[in-house]
Amino acid sequence: MKRAFTMIEILVTMGLFLIITGVVIGNFRGVTSQQKVNQSVALIRQTLQTARANAMAGKKMCTGTLVSWAVVVYQNGDDNFVKLTNVCAAGDQIDTGNWQLSEGVTITNNIVHFNPLSGGLVGQADVNFTVTHNDVTGSVLVKSSGEII
Repeated sequence: MKRAFTMIEILVTMGLFLIITGVVIGNFRGVTSQQKVNQSVALIRQTLQTARANAMAGKKMCTGTLVSWAVVVYQNGDDNFVKLTNVCAAGDQIDTGNWQLSEGVTITNNIVHFNPLSGGLVGQADVNFTVTHNDVTGSVLVKSSGEII
């Protein structure tokens, strides 16, 4: 005599499988969102640190008097970017880098200018860069002194 599973046993097993699958997929989405936010925040922070270091060193790539090193976070269509720019007198600007942030993140468009030699912000109060994906948010704060938190 062969023993077989009843319909109820099969339905209970399938129900448990679907519940576990749903929990795993939900957790995976959360981890993916956190990873996208962390990668974007790290890229913004790294670009800010480079700009501040270049400003404090008085490094310039353009002609004329060095005005600042700027970091611009902006949106172009569905894509978000962070840009590093060397700004000199008479409107001379040279973009030294432009990087795309993680796909699907939402950002606050912002710009900071680091003062040559002091590394503080040029005529700005504290500036906050915020990155969001789904319900996950991360941020980078730049104090008027130039400190990056």
